Amino acid sequence: MHWPYGLTTAARSTYASQDAYDAALQDRLEARQLLVAWAESHGLRQSSTGCCPRWLQRNWSRRCEAGACAREEVPATDVWWLDHTIGWLLDGRPAALTAAPYHLEDAEQERLRWWTTQDTLLRTALGTGWYGFGTTQIVVWRADLLETITPIGPAPLVSAAGL
Repeated sequence: MHWPYGLTTAARSTYASQDAYDAALQDRLEARQLLVAWAESHGLRQSSTGCCPRWLQRNWSRRCEAGACAREEVPATDVWWLDHTIGWLLDGRPAALTAAPYHLEDAEQERLRWWTTQDTLLRTALGTGWYGFGTTQIVVWRADLLETITPIGPAPLVSAAGL
């Protein structure tokens, strides 16, 4: 299996000690188990082409053409919350995106709300996810394919407004 960014394990030589390597390896194994269990509970399969909410609006899984991806727009309104993005398929169709940004500011939360106003089938949820390092799990999904998706963990306190 091709593991998404953050779930691969670096070479032993990059760690200061065997103990540090063993701890990192254990952390990544636990993260993999969390992510796989979460995906399986929703019937999802990873897609290597899932990139942004526009990908979710399609009936087929193909990466956005150059210049058409929300990750590439200027100003960069989506690039910050789309950190560590994974696309997910249900029955071969784009069904969900997960992201794990290090910081989720009010502007990014507003942008997530904006997406749900642009497409009435898009939903969002926040949680504490598999990636760790204080990141927030963002899930954006298509309500016509999945009624609801539960994030991996409870939502961290990111702002009083919330989503």
